[in-house]
Amino acid sequence: MLTSGLACNETAGFSGGTSEKTERDMGSMRQFCIITGLMAFISTISVGLLFAQLPPGYVESPGSTAIRLEPGWTVYRGQSGLVVFHPVGWQFSERDTGGFLAYRPSLQGNATALILVQPFKDIRQTAASITQGLGHFFPDLFPGVRTGSVRRVSSTPEVSVARIDYSAAGSLFRGSSMFYRQGAHGALYVMASNPESWHQDAPVMEQMLRRFFYSAPEPGPILNLPEMEMWRDPLEGAFTCPVPKGWKVEGGMRRFSPTDYRPELSVTSRDDRIQIRIGDAWIPLMKHPGQMMQNTGFHEGSWYSLDGLSRQLVMKYLPATEFLTTFYLPHRTGRISNARSRQLPELSRMEMDLYGTAGISVRADTGEMHFDVQSKHGMRKGYAFIQTLYFPILETTGDGWWMVGRLYGYLADPSMERTAEAVLSHMVGGYRTDPQWQAMQLRTTVNVSEIWQAEQNRINEMIHSRFKERTLSQDRRAEKYTRTIRGEVIIEDPYTKERFEVPAGSNYYWRVEGTRDFIGTHAHGPHQMPDYWVHEMTVIE
Repeated sequence: MLTSGLACNETAGFSGGTSEKTERDMGSMRQFCIITGLMAFISTISVGLLFAQLPPGYVESPGSTAIRLEPGWTVYRGQSGLVVFHPVGWQFSERDTGGFLAYRPSLQGNATALILVQPFKDIRQTAASITQGLGHFFPDLFPGVRTGSVRRVSSTPEVSVARIDYSAAGSLFRGSSMFYRQGAHGALYVMASNPESWHQDAPVMEQMLRRFFYSAPEPGPILNLPEMEMWRDPLEGAFTCPVPKGWKVEGGMRRFSPTDYRPELSVTSRDDRIQIRIGDAWIPLMKHPGQMMQNTGFHEGSWYSLDGLSRQLVMKYLPATEFLTTFYLPHRTGRISNARSRQLPELSRMEMDLYGTAGISVRADTGEMHFDVQSKHGMRKGYAFIQTLYFPILETTGDGWWMVGRLYGYLADPSMERTAEAVLSHMVGGYRTDPQWQAMQLRTTVNVSEIWQAEQNRINEMIHSRFKERTLSQDRRAEKYTRTIRGEVIIEDPYTKERFEVPAGSNYYWRVEGTRDFIGTHAHGPHQMPDYWVHEMTVIE
């Protein structure tokens, strides 16, 4: 699924400097609402910024990926699906909610030309006020910016354009800005360069803005998965797990006492850009400091041992993601930033039900977290799935012990995060505990062990399914989000089942029989066109 860089709408207008033929073409497009899926950035020194659609009758294939690269041009591929074609030498920085900043640096490193694309959500201001408030929203990029020739070129959707002038790092800049608003969502587009090179830079930046898009892969098999092979715990043969072939693999069932054993598995890519972890034997068993523990002199941070063999760290119970942020990640990865967490109560209930079948009372807390961290190899994107289990001592109020029942995660170079997700998902889905080893540890029959293992496998499969569903959901959200900020909807021909992306803003859509031309209307009823038949399209989303 490819989505064009700029939004288009039948009401996009022109002013000053446009030809009579262009006015006739735009009038025809407004009358027949011919969909093109592209709003082009066209700049001139006199008007600053104009918006145009492709000629009537031209429809860009939604699935087309064959785009020619001119000599001296290359492509930037971002971690969120962003694809930008640009001249060699431009630098890129992705911003929040799908935005990006692109600039051409001088020999001293200062920008001599720049492009900003920034989506907005929950908008309350008018498009014109946002265009005029450029310096308020981005004071670091456009210090002391002055706006002029502000024009409202469309009302539905609301589109305003303006010329801008400002000074940064001792250099003057001239440019153009546009804000496109559809309902509560919108997007800001800005391009600027030094005045002396504006004539040469403007067509280049126009080309970049005309052709950038966000890609969302079609649903299918897990992408970016390297060749996998089965690995078996070399210490006790306690488990097997698929791992990437040729990667560095470490781990096994670490045993600290007859009753204290902790599985761990760490795999690292050959270039150190991805590290995947299942379990961590570094995490000890924990003792919650209830009243009895405090009365006997055990405080947080001390060690408690019941049998002289198994040691437990005295620490109050920290559920799931709180354990990650308070204890685990600060010790194991260092300071994190941009942390986003979510609780998963359904998986917690499943785990408590599983222990309940064995007559064991337990509290389970499950969550996941995305974060950023600076490692010795550079900035890394991180993910952790965690489940903590608290076992109360029923005879003593407030006392209990707890552990990390499940821990999965990765650290990955931002450009390799999708590969890390695919590998982790495959490893979790293929992880299996050896039934004989499990039966030995449970000190019960193989039959009970198999039942227990079946439940454990079912929970693992649910977690694995969540990874796959999250990936597909992210793709669907990215695709829908891209259409939203560009003011597009999908319509379907009820007879041919063909689907098309068209500008939003109409309540009903009609197809001119035998063509790829479409008409949008606010009121329902057959659209009258002499010498043409039309039929109604179905709005999908």
